[in-house]
Amino acid sequence: DPRAIVRVTSRTDPDDLRVPFALEAEFTIPGYARLLDGGALLVVPLSARHPIGAAARAEELNLALKPKERKYPVRIGCSKLVKLEERMTLPAGAKVEGLPADAKLSGPGALQATWKQVGGDLVLSETLALDRRIFSPDDWPSLRAALEAFRKLAETQVLVKLPAAGAKGAAKPAQKAEAG
Repeated sequence: DPRAIVRVTSRTDPDDLRVPFALEAEFTIPGYARLLDGGALLVVPLSARHPIGAAARAEELNLALKPKERKYPVRIGCSKLVKLEERMTLPAGAKVEGLPADAKLSGPGALQATWKQVGGDLVLSETLALDRRIFSPDDWPSLRAALEAFRKLAETQVLVKLPAAGAKGAAKPAQKAEAG
């Protein structure tokens, strides 16, 4: 997002294959949330959209999920463990609606995901595990289900309801939510 203000970044060496690659960033995006009539905000968490994978060869985003059943194996570039975590600070007194149910899919394609409001923050945690390079036709349902659920989370919008003006802890009308 061109409005992003990056505060802190750190990463591991992408060429050191002895350790998993990790990237951490702390940032704000003024005006990131879409203001709706009535004062509520509509937000799609940034990490759920897997912004790093979009720039790379990312089967978790690009592998075709059809047909529903397969006769032949599926090959991906490498086994993967994708961990996405985000903590989004909400305006004072805000309540989040429309959070997806926890995902707990196991198998060769596994997904564990939780989205919850913790105090004044929206907290997301997603872990997608693709445990091999070649998936047999019998593995396909597990892989396909995990990828479908992972991609669905990337499109999930949540509604952030702000307290009524004048209520204790209410956000001022001119205040905007920031992702971070």
